[in-house]
Amino acid sequence: MNTARDIQNSTTDTLNNIQFSDIFDLNEIQRLQDLFSDATGVASIITYPDGTPITKPSNFCRLCGIIRKTEKGRANCYKSDAVIGKQNSSGPIVQPCLSGGLWDAGTSITVGGKHIANWLIGQVRNEELDEQRMIQYADEIGANREDFLEALIEVPVMSLERFKKVSEMLFAFASELSEKAYNNLQLKMQIAEREKATELLKENEERYRTLFEQSNDAIFLVDTATGNYLDANRAAEIMTGRSQNEFKGLNTHDITPKGAEKRLEKLLDANDPLEMGEVEYLRPDGTTRTAVLNTIPLRKGRAFGIAHDITKRKRVQEALLESEERFRNFVETSADLIFSLSKIGFIEYVSPRVTDLYGYEPASLIGKHLKTTTPIKEVPKAIKALKFVLSGNSLKNFQINQISKTGKIIPIEINAVPVWKAGKIIGCQGIMRDITERKHAEEALRESEKLYRSLFNNMLNGFAYCRMLYDRGQPSDFIYLGVNGAFEVQTGLRNVAGKKVSEVIPGIRESDPKLFEIYGRVASTGKPEVFEMYIAALQMWFSISVYSPAKNHFVAVFDVITERKLAEEALRISQKKYKDIIDYSPVGFYQSNMDGDIILANDRFSKILGYESAAGILNRNFVKDIFYDPSERSVLINQITGIGGSRDYELRWKKRDGVPIWVMNSIRVVKDESGNILYFEGFVQISI
Repeated sequence: MNTARDIQNSTTDTLNNIQFSDIFDLNEIQRLQDLFSDATGVASIITYPDGTPITKPSNFCRLCGIIRKTEKGRANCYKSDAVIGKQNSSGPIVQPCLSGGLWDAGTSITVGGKHIANWLIGQVRNEELDEQRMIQYADEIGANREDFLEALIEVPVMSLERFKKVSEMLFAFASELSEKAYNNLQLKMQIAEREKATELLKENEERYRTLFEQSNDAIFLVDTATGNYLDANRAAEIMTGRSQNEFKGLNTHDITPKGAEKRLEKLLDANDPLEMGEVEYLRPDGTTRTAVLNTIPLRKGRAFGIAHDITKRKRVQEALLESEERFRNFVETSADLIFSLSKIGFIEYVSPRVTDLYGYEPASLIGKHLKTTTPIKEVPKAIKALKFVLSGNSLKNFQINQISKTGKIIPIEINAVPVWKAGKIIGCQGIMRDITERKHAEEALRESEKLYRSLFNNMLNGFAYCRMLYDRGQPSDFIYLGVNGAFEVQTGLRNVAGKKVSEVIPGIRESDPKLFEIYGRVASTGKPEVFEMYIAALQMWFSISVYSPAKNHFVAVFDVITERKLAEEALRISQKKYKDIIDYSPVGFYQSNMDGDIILANDRFSKILGYESAAGILNRNFVKDIFYDPSERSVLINQITGIGGSRDYELRWKKRDGVPIWVMNSIRVVKDESGNILYFEGFVQISI
């Protein structure tokens, strides 16, 4: 908030802290300096009082550059600049340079009595300059004599009288320039002061209205003689449930009937603010709001009433009392032990749960040290934990053994926090929980994990736990997170954990896209799949069971079945050859089970019996459909089951149309390894 004093102080600060750049345009002053140097033939520069350059040098001679490059010459130059740069309000300072003897001059730039800059000119010589002394000075400062003399010759020659006139002109020019700039600055500050004063007045008026309207407290304007409301703010509307227009027709008795008359009497006699205490405000809906009322007497029989609504606070206080009661009930009935300790470890409070846990009555432990319930070996650990909490930390899931009254060791878990008072830690409080059952469960879990790890390491199936990687929503790669020993044995791949499959098996994405499709589907949907697949990148067959334990992850359990697949393929080829032989044989062929059902036959066999193809005779029965006399099959079976190898029989069968036919049947019994009959196999020709 700005005040008149603030504005005055701001102006004073501006004058006290004025800088060269505050009143001069540096680009414009550089232009004037360059013009001055070109017109007069002197070198020129403007510096701060401490010698720091403000402008760029104009027409500096090469000789001064040579001198300033030497350590001793540069020191002498700075010393000379300091002398001619002293504040001098009466005129310029003109003298030979203390470093080289060239003529220099300086005029101080003073604004409002403050020395803010120096305008330095010079680097000229007159005819009287002692060249021999200049050569000695070159040797003295360690400059190259030849370069020094060449540069000396280049220095402009100017009579002392003319140089002094140039200096006087500079002084007059700089003084006039500074005075005008200072006057402009003062004018700007005066305008700014008036603008700030106007803004301050407007700001004060707005501040009052803003304070009145935006205050969180209800504010009323009251006629102290009648008790009528003259004005009210938005917070008053909210608290009382009445609009500003409604207030203008109401009296304090209408809204605060209890003690309204007495409060008005106090206001009539008061000259200073009064605290009226708690007041109840009636709302149109019949509810009340409680507020702390303070009044401020004004002139002309008016007063402000400022009411701070404490309804919520009173409700919170009531709720706090209820909460404290609930907390007390919680502490007294909690299955966990609630405790508090002093800074040096003495017990200040324990809940009734202590009796169940330790066997002590709560009162018997108050004032005892924590060592009372802590095994000797565990005391240092307990003290360290207490110090940790007293350092301002929260202790979480801290486990330690305790000892009961009977000497039983009890594993417990503690959560504790520091207790603060007046900004200082005075102790700690926390919760203890008996974790005996959890310890037993953890031990059981460790045993279970041990068994799992044993199974994992010794299982014959390969196991791989992986995370699928996606590119634009499509599975593109996966990372091996863990594999078992059987994985390495079966695949021959080593040290794959943490690596991408594209690194372990280069080219697999291109050679086996179906594998990525299945793994990606399982990892994203969570639905397990079982399949057999030839992995071209490894040139191996795999039987794989894959499931997803987590989103975008999968586990593959597999066996290498390359040998089985090769055997199956060999068997398939063999069976195909066998079938080809049978299908194209000129002799009828069949296989039947013990019940006489035909389970395999070639076309020749079916045609002998009058059927069009082998399909027509399959599942036909020898007893019902083929033997002319069904009893002959039983005799035949009895004969052939007792012999080994095959044997020829001439049999009377019937064709499909019932016509009898004699056939020569070569029959073989096929048994398993245990000697059990699997089926009968026979070759048939028509008997002539």
